[in-house]
Amino acid sequence: MLFALAASLRLPFSPRLTRLVVQEDVLNNRHSAKSWLRYLAFKKDAAAAVRNMLYERALKAIPGSYKLWRRYLLERKARFRPIILSLIFCILWCDVCGC
Repeated sequence: MLFALAASLRLPFSPRLTRLVVQEDVLNNRHSAKSWLRYLAFKKDAAAAVRNMLYERALKAIPGSYKLWRRYLLERKARFRPIILSLIFCILWCDVCGC
């Protein structure tokens, strides 16, 4: 609703205005996966802890959303994959070198 209003008014692009519009959309449509996904797309450059908090808030509001669960788990898995690979490398390196 607010996206249509902002577009119809042809307001100049402002990160603050966009943030307010997205947050207002989530507040008005708490049980809409589309609103949460739009908010997460807006916060794509945020820190991992912030994105985790947003996913957890969304999943608390819509626990049965397959899209939200899948994206949340894939994002968490992608963040831990380099750590796991480096641990495996260290273990194998120690086996080779006799550490």
